[in-house]
Amino acid sequence: MKHSAAYPINIKSAVLPSGTNAGADPLNQRTLEQSAFKRERVLALTLCIDASLRFLPMPANRKTLKERPVADFIAPPQNSASPFADMRGHHVAVRTPDLDTAKRWYVEKLDFRVIAEWDYADEKLAYLAPATDDHFYVEVLGGGESAPKEVRPYTDLGDSLKYRGYHHFCLNVTSVDETVEKLRSRDVTIVTEPFELAAISRRLAFFSDPFGNLIELAEVLA
Repeated sequence: MKHSAAYPINIKSAVLPSGTNAGADPLNQRTLEQSAFKRERVLALTLCIDASLRFLPMPANRKTLKERPVADFIAPPQNSASPFADMRGHHVAVRTPDLDTAKRWYVEKLDFRVIAEWDYADEKLAYLAPATDDHFYVEVLGGGESAPKEVRPYTDLGDSLKYRGYHHFCLNVTSVDETVEKLRSRDVTIVTEPFELAAISRRLAFFSDPFGNLIELAEVLA
């Protein structure tokens, strides 16, 4: 196999072990030459591969450093010594009068996926997940003999903060403004138009499900 002229192999430059007289032993000289030749071939191949990779097209789903989203909050060190170290966030639950109506809204308006469905006493429940997120679920509880009371008729974010209890859950998105327009095109009720909250470097907006439950959108600002 011929080696490239771009990476010439210099047998004479091979470093001999201390006390070795290469000229006195032809077999030893041949072994050293072969060893040096192999080392040079490996180096040449490595450099060639590295140079080739520089010109390979970037995968469509790979983002450059500038395109990647800004890092979220820097959390303090994890407390692995905690007796609750096994705790992980999993889902948020929303009580609704009717599971089918809620499920259809999440699937048709937000493109959520139905992960699981089951019965509990006289209620029907389901886990729903965003289109590409397998680590966050919304648990919808519907039906029941004692139907839940209607949610407060929130008129805006300020009004909603007057009441105690469950308030909202949040979905991170790349662009709040674009997402709001997509939701509006699907006749979703926008409760609060996009606004910026500098204290947490976020652009936010709020919308509601058919029963008035609030859902927040958040975009991390650069």
